[in-house]
Amino acid sequence: MILSICFDPILETKYYVDKLLPREESLANKKTYNISGKGLITGRILNNFNVDVFATGFLGGLQGEYISNRLKEIAIYNEFIPIKDDSKSSVIIIKDDNLLTSIVEESPRVTREEQGFFYELYSKIIDRFYIICSQGNLPIGLPDDIYFDLISIANKNNKKFILQAKGEELKRGLEAIPFMVILDKEDLEYLSNLRLDFENEIIKVGHSIIEKGIKLVCIDLNEKGSIVLTKDKGYRLEIDNSIVNLQKDKGYMVAGFAFGLYKNYDMETILRLAQASRLVYAMEDELDRIDMSDIKRFMTKIDIYPINY
Repeated sequence: MILSICFDPILETKYYVDKLLPREESLANKKTYNISGKGLITGRILNNFNVDVFATGFLGGLQGEYISNRLKEIAIYNEFIPIKDDSKSSVIIIKDDNLLTSIVEESPRVTREEQGFFYELYSKIIDRFYIICSQGNLPIGLPDDIYFDLISIANKNNKKFILQAKGEELKRGLEAIPFMVILDKEDLEYLSNLRLDFENEIIKVGHSIIEKGIKLVCIDLNEKGSIVLTKDKGYRLEIDNSIVNLQKDKGYMVAGFAFGLYKNYDMETILRLAQASRLVYAMEDELDRIDMSDIKRFMTKIDIYPINY
């Protein structure tokens, strides 16, 4: 089983309209609800892949209750720490299948007591899982070093931890040596305090992370594909240049890597699977419309070239 941690889940409400004008009332033709947040998206994708996945984090208020009930409906095992604040919600307005605007609430606040309850739950359930994934925003009140703590506990229990984070949370998490990290060029620039204009510079900084003891480093280059580095060699994944303007990765690649590692596939298959998941889900708004046949179709369109150090 795979554990997917989502500290800051989101309940999205989408309104579909024919028009949206200032100071005029707009009629919504359709309204839908969606549960989101990177950790939940990762969990939903793994669930679509028919993998047993367990979701955890923090939930509060009516939004949190809806998210929990929806996870049960789609058969995702879950246990969240209840918090006093309401979970985050967002409003998305769409016209002619195009996003017009999105309004997102501030993240909820988590108290020190609620954080302590999460640590207790995490330590209690960690033995059930082979792989642990965590990514996305942190709610207000959680310390920057929470990933350091969670990764340290995972390492003591011989679990594979896949980290995707930003800023100081990323920096502190790397100090605990997760099994794998997924980041982008901006993350590498933050960590190195350098501007990285060329791929050889990106590879050099990425390899410095490998030298800390992390087994896999994946650098997401959006529509240019990705770079994956290991201790012995690297891989350059290139995709069809007709694919442009991809959405930001919202847990798609984490799900692909977690699935491939869980199934113990060979490295090339894992790389194709992760990159294809990144592409397919970034081009489709409805996660449940996608199945493994869509992923397999894109896996054949990815070219992999070795990077020798």
